[in-house]
Amino acid sequence: MVSAVIYVVNSGFFHLFFIGFQQLKKGLFREPEYMKEINIGLTQWKQRLYKGTASFAGGIGTGLVVLSTYWSF
Repeated sequence: MVSAVIYVVNSGFFHLFFIGFQQLKKGLFREPEYMKEINIGLTQWKQRLYKGTASFAGGIGTGLVVLSTYWSF
């Protein structure tokens, strides 16, 4: 379930919503210059975290399906 949610979020399904919320945020709040540099590193870290979490959750889910299939026979 977790892997499916992460896949849908990373697939770009909510991309238009995220763009709209980012535009609202930029209109309401001003971001300091030093935060722009930090956000680049944070974005890369989040991508690695999502990829690792999706792989881990997908592996656990697949393992549970195989295990339950094995136990049913």
